[in-house]
Amino acid sequence: DTISAALGLGAGIAGSGTTAVISDGADVEANITGSVATSNGLVVSATGDNDAKSESDVAAGGAIGIGVGILKSEIGGRVRASTSGNVSGATSVGVAALGDNDAISKSLSISVGLVAGGGASSTATITDQANVVAEVTGGTWLVPGAAVSVTATGSNTATATADGGSASLVGAVAVMLPTATISGAVEAEFSGSMVDGPVDALSLLVKARGNNTATATAIVAAVGLLGSGAGARANATIGSSATTVAKIGGGSVAVSDSVVVNAGLDNPATSTMDDGQNSATAATKGGSGGLLTGTVMVASSTVDGAVRADVIGNIATSGSITIAAKGANVADTETLALSFGLGAISGTGTTATVGTSADVYTLERIANAGGGLFYTAHE
Repeated sequence: DTISAALGLGAGIAGSGTTAVISDGADVEANITGSVATSNGLVVSATGDNDAKSESDVAAGGAIGIGVGILKSEIGGRVRASTSGNVSGATSVGVAALGDNDAISKSLSISVGLVAGGGASSTATITDQANVVAEVTGGTWLVPGAAVSVTATGSNTATATADGGSASLVGAVAVMLPTATISGAVEAEFSGSMVDGPVDALSLLVKARGNNTATATAIVAAVGLLGSGAGARANATIGSSATTVAKIGGGSVAVSDSVVVNAGLDNPATSTMDDGQNSATAATKGGSGGLLTGTVMVASSTVDGAVRADVIGNIATSGSITIAAKGANVADTETLALSFGLGAISGTGTTATVGTSADVYTLERIANAGGGLFYTAHE
């Protein structure tokens, strides 16, 4: 966090730049690459909690007062639990990845003078490297009577706030630019090889749970006796790579009981499973006053992350099969622009988009459904 202030009889100029970055090298991983033989349970687990926060307050005053803040918060670290070798003898197997990412940028910029100008740019980003992944990428599995689970649970929150204002006796300008972006995925995949259902495993669960919330907001004001201008642009985006996917990939599955492939969104506020959503919210509110004055507020929100339950490999033997995907997408924008003066102009622009990549669907390839096949896609 930073605080920057400047006061001068002539010019008062204050600036602040803060950066909080968790890079793509800050991974949390639990991996097994060789063969494993055990007569007890096998657990492969990775848990990561990443918080990147930048906050800045800027104030400037003088005959000419200028205050500028530039903030960046970014998370690129991955959480991954994986196996790739042969597994035999285990009484139960759990491969689990749990990740929680919070990127927050908050800025405040105030300037006062005969002539005043203020601005702030706040950026909060969860990159496409900040994935939460639980995966079985290969190997032959011989775990008689064992329940096998591969689960990935991830929560991504990006919040960007830019507030401020300028006041002057002559002319004042204030501009705020918040941007929040989420691109990290949550993926659970089983791509091992099972041959004989009664012998190889009891059951298989592949589950992915995600939650993405991107919020960008700005409040701005400018007042000048002769003239003033206030502007803001807020962008909140959940990108096409921010998918939630549960998948049986290459290889084959043969179990004596159930196969479940389930992808959905959780609600972390209520700890309710399958009741969450991908939510992108952008809001700008501002006003200006003076003899000649203008205000422009623009807000854009986009949700483009899919929720998928896929079966690409073969399910050779099972008692029952359930393939389910459930998701909800919300893109919300809000603007308010006010101008007061002898000559006053105000304008707004809003865009809220749930993109073509934000699908909720299942894909299945079944050799033998055994006792029954159930698949659903619900949005």
